[in-house]
Amino acid sequence: MRFPDPTQLAPELVSLRAKEAALSERSTPLHEQRQRLIEELRDAPVVSLDTPPEQAARTRVAHLLGQDAPPSLVPTKDRLRDVNRELADLDAAIALLGNDIHAAYRKASVAAQEAMASEYQKRAAAVAHALIQAHSANFALRQFVELFEDAGFSSGNWNQLFPSILGGHKDPHSSLAYTLREFAAAGVIKNSEIPLELQYA
Repeated sequence: MRFPDPTQLAPELVSLRAKEAALSERSTPLHEQRQRLIEELRDAPVVSLDTPPEQAARTRVAHLLGQDAPPSLVPTKDRLRDVNRELADLDAAIALLGNDIHAAYRKASVAAQEAMASEYQKRAAAVAHALIQAHSANFALRQFVELFEDAGFSSGNWNQLFPSILGGHKDPHSSLAYTLREFAAAGVIKNSEIPLELQYA
């Protein structure tokens, strides 16, 4: 069975995922630049906190020309601050996009569930009926052994092949009985289909 692509049920996913990928791509070199700046700060010799006169002059000239100061003239700490700020903005934008993407997937899931509900119910019903058949076979086997023993014989030499996963064959509190009641509550089977010996008195 083939299922539709989520983008068929929520077309906005295409543009949202493209935006997310573009923003993530922008953040990759920034993370690398951030690491380089951190290493640069770590390895830099201790110098005066005052900006060298020639560097300050070149920065002022660049501003007079309407230009940004050359990167080499911008203190490392300032460049690191700018990179951190840009990364924070990108992270915030990606988080907001993530919320929109999650909402779009939820919308697609609701539509897909509605479209496939009947198939799900059909397959769940097949499981429930198989469990009921397994219980019926197990009940018949245990009843045979009980009647055999009631006739005065011992069944000790037989392997006790009573599947524990099916629980007690007359136990309305067994895991099987509980499971079948869940199926009935979900509308997959009728309450009357649950074997009488597994129903509450």
